[in-house]
Amino acid sequence: MITRLSSSQQVLLQWIALLVMTLDHYILIFHDSSHWIHYLSRFVYPVFAYLVVYNYIFRTSNKSRYLGRLLLWACISQSIYSWALDLDIYKLNILFTLFFGLAFIHCHNYLKHQLSTHHELALTGYFGLFLVFLVLGIIASYYWFGLALLATFALYFRYPSSSSLVSVAINIVLLNVVTGNLVQGFYGLSFFLIVIASEKVTEGVIISKLSGWFFYAYYPAHLAVLGVFSYVL
Repeated sequence: MITRLSSSQQVLLQWIALLVMTLDHYILIFHDSSHWIHYLSRFVYPVFAYLVVYNYIFRTSNKSRYLGRLLLWACISQSIYSWALDLDIYKLNILFTLFFGLAFIHCHNYLKHQLSTHHELALTGYFGLFLVFLVLGIIASYYWFGLALLATFALYFRYPSSSSLVSVAINIVLLNVVTGNLVQGFYGLSFFLIVIASEKVTEGVIISKLSGWFFYAYYPAHLAVLGVFSYVL
């Protein structure tokens, strides 16, 4: 799988994920999760996690600000997400899952640097992270596997190998199994086909990059529009 993305490939993956996510949310609001489109869309969250970790590692100079933007839009989106999909307010949207998963990576990087000089402090920090991971996994979208997927992507980007790639594949299957069934789990593996195809399609092609704020704002905006239509129609 690819460890370096061209700008055009990254934009194409963003558009594919946004459009299929919108279609999936339309199906969930107006139909149900047994619809075949819901099965085909199981690659969407892995694509978002892939891009978020990629940007964090390779393309973001101010990592704290990047985390802050994710948290801001997660908070903005939560009430709209709960209302549009008719969910309890404590069931968090995927931006929270992406934020928490990335925050664990951020904290790990900090604690790793502390191990040599502040050994006990670092070990205490890791223990605290583990406890927080257990708690957040209960309320996060895709549960513990949704959080862990960002870590497996980070591992792959840092140390690309067949074993780290297998860990990504296993995580994708499991996060879809715990929120659906085994069939959905294997549909999630279409993520790899989407990423590989995006590289082939964008060879020698330039796709204009939109503001990063657009992609953040699109999440609550499309849910609001679908929610309004569900009440009007």
